[in-house]
Amino acid sequence: MRKKLLIALVVVAAGIWLWNMRLLFVGLGPSAVGEGGMTRRKATQSQGALRVPRTVAFEERGKSPFVAYAQAPKPKRVTPKPRIAKAKPEKNVTLPSITITGIMWNDANPLAMVQLPGGASTVAKAGQVLEGGIAVRSIEKTRVEFEVEGRRFWIVK
Repeated sequence: MRKKLLIALVVVAAGIWLWNMRLLFVGLGPSAVGEGGMTRRKATQSQGALRVPRTVAFEERGKSPFVAYAQAPKPKRVTPKPRIAKAKPEKNVTLPSITITGIMWNDANPLAMVQLPGGASTVAKAGQVLEGGIAVRSIEKTRVEFEVEGRRFWIVK
């Protein structure tokens, strides 16, 4: 059984090898193929003279011939930054004396311990409005942003 299988494989391999050699030496030679892939017999009967087939030319886009098939990156759209009008601070507004006694930092919900002008202490989170119309706008690791009467300011711990 093994001997028959080996003989069959050798016969198939020899046939494939002979077919490849025929294509390599006879079928693909410049004298055998005319324009449009016609063989020598058809070319001599229909056109009279043999022509050498065109060679494949890759587009000049890079070092690799496969670059022509890759998608080019889309250009990024650049939008100009909007101009922000800077508000001039009012001279009559006095800032309250607020003291930060501590910051409890958490990425999800930071808290600030604040001592207010009246002497009261409280724990505040961003967006909360305290006594006297003092609003806590944002809390960072080392400072807190407050807003009083439309004017924003930072206090560093």
